Amino acid sequence: MPLLETHTHLPEGCVELSDVSWEFYEQFLDEFRGRRIKHVYLDGELAIMSPVFAPHEILKKRLARMVEAITEELKLPILSTGSLTLRASALRHGAEPDESYFLAHADAVRGMTQYNPETDPPPDLVIEVDITSFSDRRLQVYAALGVPEVWIAGDRPFRIELLDEDGIYQESEPSRAFAGVTADTIREWLTRAATEDETTWITTFREWIRSNLTM
Repeated sequence: MPLLETHTHLPEGCVELSDVSWEFYEQFLDEFRGRRIKHVYLDGELAIMSPVFAPHEILKKRLARMVEAITEELKLPILSTGSLTLRASALRHGAEPDESYFLAHADAVRGMTQYNPETDPPPDLVIEVDITSFSDRRLQVYAALGVPEVWIAGDRPFRIELLDEDGIYQESEPSRAFAGVTADTIREWLTRAATEDETTWITTFREWIRSNLTM
C-alpha cells in the first residue's frame, strides 16, 4: 500500500503518496473518472492538488481564451482536449494538464473518443498554471510523452518551454505552435487582463492578432 508522505514543503491542500504502484494509480483514475482531480504521477510518487484555487482557474481560463482566439482568428485547425489525463503505462507516468490542444495533429485525432499514447500523438500544446509548484515534475511527464510545447504561468512570470531533440525542455521566447507569438506577448496581455474587463480585453487581443500575426 502507498504511504502518505508528510512533506512540510507541500502547498496547503496538497498531498503526496509514495511507493504508489501503476495499478493503484489506474484504480485512482478509475475511481475519480469524470471528476477533475489535478495530479501528477512520476516514478511511484503521486501528488494530488486539491482544492482548485480561484486564481488558478482565472489564469487558466485567460490562457485558454488566448489560444482559442489565435486559432479562430487565423483559422487554424484545433482540437481542444481540456484536462485530458495523459498517462502511459509503458513509461509509468501520468498527469492531468490544465488545458491541452492538438494543433498540427488536430486532423490525426479527429473523432478520438479515448486517448491512447501508444497510438495517438501527444498534444501539441499543454497549459500549466503552477500555483502549487509542481511544474518541474509535470515537465518530466510531458517530456516522456513527447509534448512539444508547454505554457506555464502562476507565481512566477509566464514562460514557454519547448522540447528539444534530447527530450529536455528549454525555455523559449518564441512559441513553436504559433508563429509571431512570444512569451513576452503573452505576459503583456496577461498583465492587461488583470486590469481590464474581460470582454474588452479579448476583443482587443483579437484585433492585435489580426494586425500582427500572419494569416
